[in-house]
Amino acid sequence: MERVIKKVAIAGAGVMGSSIAQYFAERGLEVIVYDIVQASLDKIDQTICENQQLLIERGALSAEQAAEARARVTTTNTLEDFAQVDLVIEAIIEKMEIKQNFWEEVSKIAKPDCLLCTNTSGLSITKICAKVQGKERFCGMHWFNPSHIVPLIEVIRGDETAEETANTVFDFSLRIGKQPIHVKK
Repeated sequence: MERVIKKVAIAGAGVMGSSIAQYFAERGLEVIVYDIVQASLDKIDQTICENQQLLIERGALSAEQAAEARARVTTTNTLEDFAQVDLVIEAIIEKMEIKQNFWEEVSKIAKPDCLLCTNTSGLSITKICAKVQGKERFCGMHWFNPSHIVPLIEVIRGDETAEETANTVFDFSLRIGKQPIHVKK
């Protein structure tokens, strides 16, 4: 049975997080963006709007479609808002301890069938998920910058990532118009 992903949470409202949120929202998904810095959350709509302007100028997106997509993006500084999402993508600072602590907390909040993905390209997937409850549902989903334009996604398996998880993330990436490749790190 094909897994349905309708609601996505993005952790990190920086360049990558806002661009990933934009991409999902432009494909009709509901997106929650989390950050501990309120100023980053306050400017995400402006960042997405600036990203969309080039797409509008090139005819890839209408102004109406852009506005509708931005309306699907909400922000939060409360991890409890991740309790009802289907997919979490973390795009926070590249520090192992911070990522591990983040995922320890999120894996307790997220529903048991929620897919958990890190956007890292350089850190060990296996080490990042050391404190995760349900390691089998954790993998890397590395987006390339700018993620709302570049089609490539690396789907990275950790030592305890279930094959079903990696395949689901791969298939979902195809469905949203990306070009995924499987990677084992």
